[in-house]
Amino acid sequence: MAVERLHFGHAGMTYRVLTAAEHLVRYNLAAQYCGGRRVLDVACGEGYGTGLLAKAGAAVVVGVDVSADAIRKATEYFAADNVRYVESRAEDLRARLREERLFDLVVSFGTIEHVQDVSAFLQSIRALAAPGAIIMISCPREAVLPGEPSPNPFHRRTFNLETFQAETTDILGSDVRWFLGAPAQGAMVLELGSRLLKPNSLTLDEMLRHGAAEQVTLLPAEHNLRVNTTNCMFFLGVWGAKCEIAAVMAPMSVSGLRQPWEKLDWLAGENARLLRELVTARGVPHDGRVDSERRRMLESIADLQRAELLDRQRLETAGEQTSYVRDELARHAREMEGLRDHMRLLIEENARLQEEAEHAHCELQRLRAIEKSRSWRIARAIQRLYVRPLLGFPLRTARHALGKLRRMFNRL
Repeated sequence: MAVERLHFGHAGMTYRVLTAAEHLVRYNLAAQYCGGRRVLDVACGEGYGTGLLAKAGAAVVVGVDVSADAIRKATEYFAADNVRYVESRAEDLRARLREERLFDLVVSFGTIEHVQDVSAFLQSIRALAAPGAIIMISCPREAVLPGEPSPNPFHRRTFNLETFQAETTDILGSDVRWFLGAPAQGAMVLELGSRLLKPNSLTLDEMLRHGAAEQVTLLPAEHNLRVNTTNCMFFLGVWGAKCEIAAVMAPMSVSGLRQPWEKLDWLAGENARLLRELVTARGVPHDGRVDSERRRMLESIADLQRAELLDRQRLETAGEQTSYVRDELARHAREMEGLRDHMRLLIEENARLQEEAEHAHCELQRLRAIEKSRSWRIARAIQRLYVRPLLGFPLRTARHALGKLRRMFNRL
C-alpha cells in the first residue's frame, strides 16, 4: 500500500488504541489468506482495510461502500493497481457486481448491523463467493437484549452470538468457525526511539502507522477477566478457513495502566468514608432540621469530591495534550536548528563563490589590461608573422637555429 497521504474516515476522532485495534485486527486476520486471491471488501469505508488486503498480496481487491464520499476518499488515498472501488448498498451487491468474476475471499466487518435486509445482504455474498471461497463476517456485541434498540443510532439491529449464528448459517451454511474479539493486556519490549512509543498526531490516522512484532506469546486470561459471549467486543464467523489467532496491541505507560485502578480504589474509599459518616450522622440523635442539614452537607461534599475527580481527569488529559504539543514544539525547534545550520552552510558557500567570482573578475581585468598593453600588441604582431605563408617558415627555422646555438654556448 504505497501511498503518500494516509487518511482515515474519522480523522476528527481522537486516537484511541482500543478503537484502532478493533479496526485493524480483523483485517490482519483476513490478510493471511489474500495471497493471489480475488478479494471483496464489503463496507470498505475510506479504504484503509482494502489497501491493507491489497498490500498483503491479493490479485484483485474490490472495495464496496454505500457512501459516495467514502468511495471518493478511498480512491484518492488508497488507490493501487490491484484495487477498485464501487459505490453500492450491501443488499445490492449481486446486481451491482454481476459482471465480476467470483471472489475467493469475501470480508464484511461491522456491516450486518447496518443493513436493512439481512437476508438479501447474505444472499449477495453467497452468490459472489466462488466455490470453496473464504467468507469472514463480524458484528459488534452490544450490551442490550436482542431486539432492543442499539445505543448507536446507525445500527438497525443488535445481535447476541445465538442470533448472529442463526442469521448467518441459515444462508452461508454451518461449516463455520466462531471467534470472539476482545481487548488485550500484557507487556512488550520496544527499542528506545521507536516510532511506536510516541504518536505523530492525536487523530485516528495514527492507526495506519502500525508495525509488526517478531515474537509474540499469548497467555490465558486471568480468572476474573475471562472473555465470553456477553463481555467481548465483537463476534466473527469464518467460513472456509481454519484461521490463526490475530492480535493488535500498543505500548502504554505504567502510570496509564495503574491510573484507572487507582481512581477506582479512591472512589471506593471515598464511598466507604461517606457511608461511615452517614451511619454516624444517623446514629446521633438530632432534630429533623439538623439531620437534614447534615445530609445536605454530606451530599455537597460528595458532589465536590466527584467534581474534583472530574477536574483532575480533565487536567490529566490537558497535561497529556500539553506534553504532546511541547514535544512537537521541541521537534520543530530541532528542525529549525537544522535549517539554521543548513542556512549557515549556504551562506558560507555563497561567500566562497563570491570570492571566486571576485578573483575571476580580477583575472579578467588583468587579462584585458594585458591585451591593451604595447607588449601584447607587439607579441600579437610577431605571432601573425609566424603564420604567414612566405615569412612563417624562415622565421621558425631561424628561431630553432638560434635556440640550438644558445644551448651550445650554454654547454661551453
